[in-house]
Amino acid sequence: MLLKKLFPSRFVLVAAALLLTLAVVARPTVQAQIAAINQVGAPVANRITQTIDEKNRVTLRGTVHPLARASNDHGPVPDSMRLDRIQIVLRRSDAQESALKQLIGELHRPGSASYHHWLTPEQFGQQFGPSDADLAAVEGWLQWHGFNDLKVNPGRQTLEVTGSAAQFREAFHAQIHSYSVQGMTHYANAADPQIPAALAPVFGGFASLNNFNLKIYSNLLGKATYEPKSGRARPQWTVSADYGESFVLSPGNFAVQYDLNPLYNAGTDGAGQTIAIVNESNILVSRVNDFRTLFGLPVNPPQIILDGNDPGMDGINNPDAPNGASGEAYLDVEWSGAVAPRATIDLVIAADTPLSSGLLLAANYAVYGNVAPVMSLSFGNCEATIGSLNTYLSLLWEQAAAQGITVLVSTGDNGSANCDNPDSASYAVNGKAVSGFASTPYNVAVGDTDFY
Repeated sequence: MLLKKLFPSRFVLVAAALLLTLAVVARPTVQAQIAAINQVGAPVANRITQTIDEKNRVTLRGTVHPLARASNDHGPVPDSMRLDRIQIVLRRSDAQESALKQLIGELHRPGSASYHHWLTPEQFGQQFGPSDADLAAVEGWLQWHGFNDLKVNPGRQTLEVTGSAAQFREAFHAQIHSYSVQGMTHYANAADPQIPAALAPVFGGFASLNNFNLKIYSNLLGKATYEPKSGRARPQWTVSADYGESFVLSPGNFAVQYDLNPLYNAGTDGAGQTIAIVNESNILVSRVNDFRTLFGLPVNPPQIILDGNDPGMDGINNPDAPNGASGEAYLDVEWSGAVAPRATIDLVIAADTPLSSGLLLAANYAVYGNVAPVMSLSFGNCEATIGSLNTYLSLLWEQAAAQGITVLVSTGDNGSANCDNPDSASYAVNGKAVSGFASTPYNVAVGDTDFY
């Protein structure tokens, strides 16, 4: 049996996922949802009102990743390189954003007429997306520059397009380069892109313009043996004397530490509910089944939901490099299923593209597809590193909040020193910074805990 060093935030994450899953209220009828959205405001107004002038442009700031620097740069990619699934962010007007914030407050306020009348992605897009005319203007400009495979995602927050490196350079006046980081090749923009100023009221930027790896918040220590009869586990690794004593946790231990047995005894075990685990690696379902058998959990294999290409195990099918993310996938799938043993566990995954991590695409799908009322994500990166992605994540989790999706994100265990690596540094040197994935007003940030 492989055991990981589980950072404390992970234990709280799965516990929170269980408790929130068990408390999810059934969604109301479509008629009730429509009535709720009709209370919000008037039809969406057009905001693209000027003629598109290619010479009058504005720059989309904050899109260049810190690792896209000269020391890592291997030069421009070939003009013919295919850039799949570019995610263009469709900006909301100030009036739409104000109305959305008000609606989210009402949706979550007990006693409100809109309480728990969650929106569908389609309803969200109708009220808070761009007008049909504005959307047609953006699509027409992209098609004029040669982009194809255009798809408006549910909720109208993003427009997905495909093109070549040459088309990207010609349209946005920015080049895509290849970069080598720790012996692995990645792709990213070398400069901030530009767009015609006429499109700026609706064209909000890009969800991502690179596929650099995100932080993984777990660390493999080694193997352990487990004796089902005695319930004893023995780790087969050693640590320094000043590290302290290591404890191996079983689902039974977890239930005691978090006082879950009264819930189980009352018949509350996740039955009828669904948790979406977002990741960027596939898994072998048979290994999860073995985990459940080992600890006496009921037969309940996870479901794999694939968005686009299969990343394979540890992202082996990705166009850049393997990501080593299968450990996180097994950990989250196994332990969410251990804590909520009869809940449906959906592993939502996607492969990297040249300009996006599979994790981000999978998160998009989980929200846009309304996959589950509880969603768990255990990756991150400090706000200073991900730049304009901070804004997009807030928009994505905001749509989730309007749809009644509880988004739980692991914070990592280094608190406000998230730009530092706790596995290689003994003290912080990169200033105060938290994970941009967990710091929005619309997600539950799950932090540290310790127990004996």
